[in-house]
Amino acid sequence: MPCYQMQLMSVEFKAKYVDFLKQALDELGYRYEVIAGDTVIKVEHRYNAIWIDLAKSEIEFNRTSAVVVNRIRREYSRQVLQEVAKKKRWVVKKKQNRYFQLQKY
Repeated sequence: MPCYQMQLMSVEFKAKYVDFLKQALDELGYRYEVIAGDTVIKVEHRYNAIWIDLAKSEIEFNRTSAVVVNRIRREYSRQVLQEVAKKKRWVVKKKQNRYFQLQKY
């Protein structure tokens, strides 16, 4: 019998753009490895690995990495918002930690 158990969780993550996800991971300073083309990304965080499967639209991670997963999801959303704002010539304003506002001038 093992002395400890690792509880893995998975959450839905509908990331369509791999480039934005890579930019988000670079912005956060996480090391990552792209596996199986551009469909699976392994993010290294301390002693745990976070698996992002874009084909299944899910993230699998150890329960202790939930905060990191939320940071990755928030940063990915910010990257997508910035790209949309740039294309439409809008301005992105950060309201709070997880809230953004797009304004057209």
